[in-house]
Amino acid sequence: METRRLILVLGGIAVVLVIVLVALLAIVASGCGGGSDEPSLSDFQDQVVNTRDRVDFALSRVTQAQSKDEFLNRMDEASAAIEAAADDLEDVEPPGEDVAAAQPEDQQEGEAEQQRDRSEQRALKHAQHRK
Repeated sequence: METRRLILVLGGIAVVLVIVLVALLAIVASGCGGGSDEPSLSDFQDQVVNTRDRVDFALSRVTQAQSKDEFLNRMDEASAAIEAAADDLEDVEPPGEDVAAAQPEDQQEGEAEQQRDRSEQRALKHAQHRK
């Protein structure tokens, strides 16, 4: 039962992290000017998804620990992986204001909600697999 609770907590952490990343990216994107050599919105979204997937993988490894020491080691590894993923994402230049503005806000919120739902489904699926 503790494992299931841990998985749900870690899944929640991943969901919160994704939401925070998307919100930060939206803020950064709204403050940038346009330029011809900027990445497209889809390229930028791919980078965000890649970062989310790296974080999900790191957190999923924590749930597979078989001992307290292994759990603590995997938590340290996950922390380092999450920090590296966040640093990598920070280096990615978001698309300009005109590109972000071209996508309606409700569509952006819908996509963030879909990503959160997929993360929750993966966490639950993983929890069921571990039973």
